[in-house]
Amino acid sequence: MVFSAGVRPGELALKNDKSPDLEATVLVSVQDRLFDSMPVLLEQELRPAVTRDFLERAAEDETISLSYNGRIDLSPGRYSFKVLLRDDRSGRMGAFEQAIEVPSFSGDSVPSSLLLTRQVQPRGGGDGEAAGKESPGVESSGRDLLDVGELSLAPEPGRVFPRGHVIYGVYHLYNA
Repeated sequence: MVFSAGVRPGELALKNDKSPDLEATVLVSVQDRLFDSMPVLLEQELRPAVTRDFLERAAEDETISLSYNGRIDLSPGRYSFKVLLRDDRSGRMGAFEQAIEVPSFSGDSVPSSLLLTRQVQPRGGGDGEAAGKESPGVESSGRDLLDVGELSLAPEPGRVFPRGHVIYGVYHLYNA
């Protein structure tokens, strides 16, 4: 889960000296809604050094906010997501709570193939044949899966490539 919580800078109490630093604390709680397990709890102090110029612009522009962003790894399921923001100077608090559902993306794997190679040649064999023309003695049931644009890729016997070599990749999905 990726989240972002913010507060308008004008909502926080300023320090009374030259530096208008802001002081706030963010608490994030994520708790499984089906089981009473211990919640995932994150706490972060926000101590941005801001200029009076920034605060004046922020007072006029409602899109400016101080934000706390994060990521929490969660298993599929239902959760309660809570954010609490506390202004450490004034003691004022604000909170947000929402139920969230983390979907499961598991499923059957999709059959596929992957070819990495350095061996490419112009389509048609590279010996003057027209692109798409079959080589003598080769039966074709249509387009060759190793033909990509104007190139025909040839499988490599090994899968190790020295650093700096150009390699080509072809990836096909079946029954996707």
